[in-house]
Amino acid sequence: MGLDITKMAITGFSGDRFYLSDYDGESYITWVDDAIELCSASPINEDSEKYRNIYLTEINPEDLSDIKLAKIYVKYMGNEYEALNIGKGFDSVILKARKGLEYEDKKNGFVDNINERIAWKKIKRDEIEDIRIEQTSVYEEMLKKYGEDI
Repeated sequence: MGLDITKMAITGFSGDRFYLSDYDGESYITWVDDAIELCSASPINEDSEKYRNIYLTEINPEDLSDIKLAKIYVKYMGNEYEALNIGKGFDSVILKARKGLEYEDKKNGFVDNINERIAWKKIKRDEIEDIRIEQTSVYEEMLKKYGEDI
């Protein structure tokens, strides 16, 4: 796995499109909206603010060594699936059926969501065989968009 994303998953998040930021030698799941905020289990610095059961730290992208757009794939029953939603600590994961192999996946408990035209299955942490994270740096883009605002 390399990066231990399960320890970073202190809150639920979308597994098919999320951000990871590198700050002071650590990686953090990151919320990007009007600002860039690092999610952590404890305060990162004096600017960290408690939000529900986590801490959010608004950060200038210039203080980060990288910001990556990421996507998680989970190996389950010997096959790799795109993870749509991740529960806190990976206590549950919603997997998307493999394109073109939906019929086979339905035999393994995947169900149709007719409204969204996908088949999915919710699994528990102990059913995960492996996790792979696909990452693409978006640092320069974020620096241009958020660097001047802070």
